[in-house]
Amino acid sequence: TFSNVYPNPVVDFASISLIDATINAITVMDINGRVVKSGNSNELATAKIDLSDLTAGIYLMKIETDKGISTEKIIKK
Repeated sequence: TFSNVYPNPVVDFASISLIDATINAITVMDINGRVVKSGNSNELATAKIDLSDLTAGIYLMKIETDKGISTEKIIKK
């Protein structure tokens, strides 16, 4: 994939870095597909998203870029 989300598991903030791509939008969904966070990143190659208000569990982060869409599984501690 062209995206990297770290640290994983995440405690407060997740960082996203891309290789040869820029971020258009980030959506975080719970395991049932409900959107719990979303935002735009103004076409950056890196972004940081605050997940401190989410409960512990498994989430999917959809990262929409100029090169396509990447979905990463993240674990919130």
